[in-house]
Amino acid sequence: MNKFIFDGYYDNILNSFVWQNINIGIPLEYNLEKDFKQSKYALEIEHKVVPIEQMKQFNFSLNSSDCIGKMLIYNPDK
Repeated sequence: MNKFIFDGYYDNILNSFVWQNINIGIPLEYNLEKDFKQSKYALEIEHKVVPIEQMKQFNFSLNSSDCIGKMLIYNPDK
């Protein structure tokens, strides 16, 4: 799915039909420590993805040594 969206294939749909609604969460990156299953809390940080003519790879960073896992999930619709 990431290859489809960011490597230009999705651009053909955007060019033909304008911005499309995709109501799913797509994992882009993750790093889970060995004791991740013992997690009790999660922190969600939202960033808007504005409509653009060509989808490009993006990065969000969270710098914290207290994390036992990090996951970047995006929704191209939101």
